[in-house]
Amino acid sequence: MPVLTHDCPHCGARKATFSLLKGRKHPDSYLVNAHGSCPACFKPIAIIVTVLTGDLDHVMGDLAEVRPSNNGFVVAVFPTRRQSMSPEHVPVAAAKSFIEGGDCLSDGRYTSAVAMFRRALEICLKHFSPDVDAWKLEKRIDKLAEKGLITPDLKTWAHKIRLEGNEAVHEEDEPTREAATELQLFTEMVMTYLYTLPAKVQANLPSED
Repeated sequence: MPVLTHDCPHCGARKATFSLLKGRKHPDSYLVNAHGSCPACFKPIAIIVTVLTGDLDHVMGDLAEVRPSNNGFVVAVFPTRRQSMSPEHVPVAAAKSFIEGGDCLSDGRYTSAVAMFRRALEICLKHFSPDVDAWKLEKRIDKLAEKGLITPDLKTWAHKIRLEGNEAVHEEDEPTREAATELQLFTEMVMTYLYTLPAKVQANLPSED
């Protein structure tokens, strides 16, 4: 039976080797259903394979490697891996850091995820308080609140996230998935509040003509 080297859509394990079991053949076609489970998290995937001759028992090797001797190739994999996205209209550097943080979170690299989300947050806040030293995130947060650009609740949450982010970067213990996910959510909300929503409102303002 063949295997498939594939990034797990559930736990994010990169290049996991899924041992495949055949399912039903599609009527009057070369398509065959198959399924397998991740060796890391044991959650399942389903795939559709084109088998050129015979059935899945005649397919050998890794279906991720495209070569004639495989006798088959993958048409589709379910579920698909979720792609990291950034809120709209944010600075390019912040968007890149946020997306990279999302990828790290999906891969289970929580320290890297926290670092990237924190970087994205600092870049976004810098645009609204360029006169504050770059490393003084606490003062940036307070200044945004003073200007009314974030709500008091967001300010309180921001300081909680800031302290947890400091611990994640400087302490020996790796941050948990829950802590990294909370930072992702908070960073996304701040980006949306400061950049995405104002841009959408501006785009829909009536013309002065």
